[in-house]
Amino acid sequence: MNQPANILLVDDRPRNLDVLESVLACPDYRLFRAQNANQALTAILENDIAAIVLDVEMPEVDGLELARLIKSRKKTKHIPILFLTAQFREEQDILRGYGVGGVDYMSKPINSEILRSKVAVFVALFNKTKELAEANLALENEIIERKRTEQALRQSLQKEVLLREIHHRVKNSLQIIISLLRMQSRSIGNESLSVALRQSENRIRSMALIHEKLYQSADLARVDFADYVRDLASDLFLSYSVQSRSVILELAIQPISLDLDQAQPCSLVLNELISNALRHAFPDGRAGTLRVSFQETEDGRCSLTVRDNGVGLPPGFDHTSTNSLGLRLVSNLVNQLQGTLQISSSGGTSVEVLFPRHSNSVSGAQDDEKSASPTIRTKGE
Repeated sequence: MNQPANILLVDDRPRNLDVLESVLACPDYRLFRAQNANQALTAILENDIAAIVLDVEMPEVDGLELARLIKSRKKTKHIPILFLTAQFREEQDILRGYGVGGVDYMSKPINSEILRSKVAVFVALFNKTKELAEANLALENEIIERKRTEQALRQSLQKEVLLREIHHRVKNSLQIIISLLRMQSRSIGNESLSVALRQSENRIRSMALIHEKLYQSADLARVDFADYVRDLASDLFLSYSVQSRSVILELAIQPISLDLDQAQPCSLVLNELISNALRHAFPDGRAGTLRVSFQETEDGRCSLTVRDNGVGLPPGFDHTSTNSLGLRLVSNLVNQLQGTLQISSSGGTSVEVLFPRHSNSVSGAQDDEKSASPTIRTKGE
């Protein structure tokens, strides 16, 4: 609903102003009175005037001169002026009124109905012009906002391309290191040193795989860790093909995504646990099963478990005092994850890592799918 339109009535005689007010009085108008040019200009500057009804014959500054002043100002030149006069009786007089910016005129004595009709036309034009101006402003703001959004999207896309390229280059750099370690391992005759180099190669491969997953992912901030577990376990089985020929791999994993801060240490933990199991749990070609589980617990934590039915741990084994680099690395990484480490040896070895998931990590599992996904069984080549 439009606000009342402001109408300025200008006449040096109060009686004439009273008559104009009585003719134009209605809820749709807000009427202002002025008896001279100064009062009229003040009212125009202080209010958004829709139309001016202006008497031509006034002392000092007459209506024509006042009209020139109004039309000379950028802020007020658009205001329609309706002249009231007894002077405009010839065409030359009418042209004078149009020449100073008047849009219409009426001769005194005025016809009330005609005056109301003409003022109504000016007010309608004013309201329509105001609506168009507001619509244009809204459109300009929308265009500005769209440009800002496009700029933000463009910058975001550039950052995404840059991050994707970074992950790709990091992965390639790590692959080069892996290749160098593999070449070094093959060129030396020391078996223990060769094993140590291969362990380092696998650790670096686990990190490279994280960056490969991020490079391929639609979300550069998170890793589909369920998919990562599958690929890393398969890679390690290939790496330890001699020991794993008769070992069956079981995977029970839920679709959980981790951010990079958690995915990186978790990947190294998983690498160490699977590698240790393949190296020590099934000596001399012993057959068995290695189960990797990645689940969300009822309290919202992540549970990563590597369990085998191999030879088990030596009697009296204490992981807190071991000299094993792998287990010491696991302990440090679990602390980094702010998690807990549980190791048991009953019918084999079971290592479980529990850690809280960051709030910006997500799970693809539904509430009614908290149980393990179907077990995947594969056999080492």
